[in-house]
This record gives sequence, C-alpha cells and structure tokens, in this order.
Amino acid sequence: MSTVINGSFQQQDDVQDVLSALLGEGFGSGEIASFRIPVEPVPALDGNPMTAPETEAEGHDPAIDGALSGAAVGSAVGVAVGLVSLPVLGPGAALAGVGAGAYVGSLVGALSRLGDPEHPDTRDADAAVAEGGPAAATRQPGLLVAVEVREPGRRSAALRIFESHGARDLEAILGRIVDGQWVDFDATAALRPLAA
Repeated sequence: MSTVINGSFQQQDDVQDVLSALLGEGFGSGEIASFRIPVEPVPALDGNPMTAPETEAEGHDPAIDGALSGAAVGSAVGVAVGLVSLPVLGPGAALAGVGAGAYVGSLVGALSRLGDPEHPDTRDADAAVAEGGPAAATRQPGLLVAVEVREPGRRSAALRIFESHGARDLEAILGRIVDGQWVDFDATAALRPLAA
C-alpha cells in the first residue's frame, strides 16, 4: 500500500485543473482517481464501497428512543398488572400500574440503548473535541480527487497541487489506486484531515 493524497472540491472546473496539474507533475492517469461523494449516501446493498450506510441525525439521542419504546411496553404491562390486581387494590390499581410500568419501562429502555454500537451516541465525538482530542469528521458532499503517491519524495508535490487549487478536507491515508479506481476507498470511514 501507498499513501493516497485526496481532497474535495465543489466545482468540476477545479477538478479538471487539479487533474491537469497532477498529470503535468508526472503522476500517471492510473494513479489518479476522481469521483462524486453523494449528498445523502445510500446503504451499500450491492457491496459497493462508494456508498455508505445511513447515519442518525446530529444531536439524536438513542437513549430517548429506548426510553419511549420502553415506556410504551411498560405501560401495556402496567395496565395488565393493574387489571389483574383490580379486585384486590381497587379502581386506582390500573392507573398506578400504568404509571409504574411506564417509569420502569422507560428506565430499562434508556439504559438498554446506552453504549449500543448500532446507535452511537454523538456526544462522544463532541467530548473528544472539547478535551482537545481528534474529532472524527464526516465527508462532505462534493467531488473527490485522489492520487496515489508511490515514492515518498512525491508527497510534497501532490500536497502542493491540492493546496494551491483550494482542496477542502485534504487528507493523506494508506490506500491503492488501480487503473484510475480507488479500490479500497471506504466512504463510511471517518475523515482525518491533515492539520493546517
């Protein structure tokens, strides 16, 4: 594997300028890939690495979903228990059962979703930023250009070209470009931009 320098652009003209500059610098056309990052990635049903699974909305708290579904189930169980105990405890038993069931159900539902890897808590990334740690950024829609740098001395030339053409989200990661296709690109991987 080699280093793949990549950056994103908004205008097709910018992409053409970068491609021309990379070719003019001596990079081969088979070492360069360019493609569009979609506005809303779709789930990869066909195994295509160019698509990404849907993500939850920013600020979404999975524990709230768990609490709501738990409260609904708990209320139903509470009604059943209240109706069974109606002859012993009187007419308030059903109402007390609903309240207790909703409370216990919401608590259990919320706790069951905390730490669930299928419903990540977005506050973890915010906490990393607040503590000065690296944040896992997401890829923005646009046009991505990538070049495989097979010789260490060529890295600075590729970076200079991307920077001089205003590339956003510039990064250098391990990868392979074969015949103009970034074969191990993962749209779901967190973006790790180079420090400015």
